Order: sequence, then C-alpha cells, then structure tokens
Amino acid sequence: MSVYRLIISFCICISHAVSGQNYDLVKEYKINDYDNYPGLNNGVVYPEKDPLLRDDPSYGEKSFQMAQLAYEGYDFVRKNIMYDVFRDELVILSSDQRMSIILNSDLVDQVSFSEGTVIVKKESNPGYRYHRNGFYRLVWDGEMKLLAKHRKSLQTFSSPSDYYRFFSKHTDYFVKKGDDWTLVENQNQLIRDLEVDKKAFKRYAKDLDLKFKRDKDNYLIELLRFSEKEIKEQ
Repeated sequence: MSVYRLIISFCICISHAVSGQNYDLVKEYKINDYDNYPGLNNGVVYPEKDPLLRDDPSYGEKSFQMAQLAYEGYDFVRKNIMYDVFRDELVILSSDQRMSIILNSDLVDQVSFSEGTVIVKKESNPGYRYHRNGFYRLVWDGEMKLLAKHRKSLQTFSSPSDYYRFFSKHTDYFVKKGDDWTLVENQNQLIRDLEVDKKAFKRYAKDLDLKFKRDKDNYLIELLRFSEKEIKEQ
C-alpha cells in the first residue's frame, strides 16, 4: 500500500472516531439529566419572594415540579422547574440547588410537567396585549390547538389592621390553526366561528354533562373534536 493510501486511511479512521464522539455527546444531552449544561446553570437570578406577598406566582399547587424541558434543541429531565405566571418566566434551580435561575425564554420550546401540564412557547400572537414571553398551556393538540394563557395581576389589600399583596387570576383561551389565532370570548362565539351545528353540539355536550363555566378545558376540547368530526363527515 502506498504512503498516500495509508494517509487517507488514517484520516478516515480519525474522522469516524471524532464523529462517533460527537454523536455520543449529543446522545448524552438528549437522554440524560445533564446537570453541567451551561444554559441550565447560568442566567438572571430569580428574585426572592416579597415578604408582603401572601400568594404564589407559580402555576399549580407546587412551585417547583419535576418536568421534562426542551431547551436549545436538547431534551432534559429535571426535578426543579417552575412556571412563574406573574412574570411569564420559566425558572430552574441550579445543579447545586443554591440559586433559582430564569431560563432564556428565546431558547425554550416547551416544558412537560409530571402531573400532565404542558407549557409551550409561541413566537407571536398578533393583537394580543398579554403575549409577553409567549408561554401558553397546551390544553389540546389536534388539527387545531387549544391554548390557555394564564395571567396573574398584583393586588394590594390595606386596612387599619393589615396590609398585604395578593394575585388576581385570569385565563384567556385561544384556538390556533396554522398561523391563525382565535380568542375564545364565550362558547357561542366559538361555535359560530367554527360553523358548528349549535343544536347538535348542545345535545352532545349535555350527554357528556359538560358546562362551559364549570369546566372550560373539557368543554372546549369536545367542541373542537366535534368540529373536526363534522368537517371530516362533509
């Protein structure tokens, strides 16, 4: 074998070795809880709680929960992630659990909490003043997506004997199909927008014992399912 061929063979072996190492590194990021990943340990430090605040800014009963995080193209399983509804920020504990760090919202795709809640990032929602960082709860994912934007507004209680702060809560629902967003103002408005047979759906909802004010999530999910079924049967 000539010297030239030996050199070529050597280069090919080195290339395969490097490629294998890179693949293993990507695989490690994809499947492991990679505590030393820089993006999960560096960032703006989350502020300490206001001592006058008698409420929690997070979504759900617990602040930090176990969750799977899709971040910067990688998937991480973490135990300590919180969705701060008031600030519309995702917060993660550093690997040594000494600091709470605000994640870069531009690099987040979604967070799936162990109790079933999924928070997704959307780049824009034209005309909606509360879009902020673009985090929405994914309620249903079909041909149309049902998204909920949770908001908390800071309020103050004051009396001669007491003074404290608390949150008022608001939720806006959206139906998203492609690039089009539809704000759900009430159930009848959405029924009209979807061009659903109103009487038929009302009977369907009654059979399921669903009421909009009592259970908006499931009522709207069934309305979208009903709409998609009608479209397919046309």
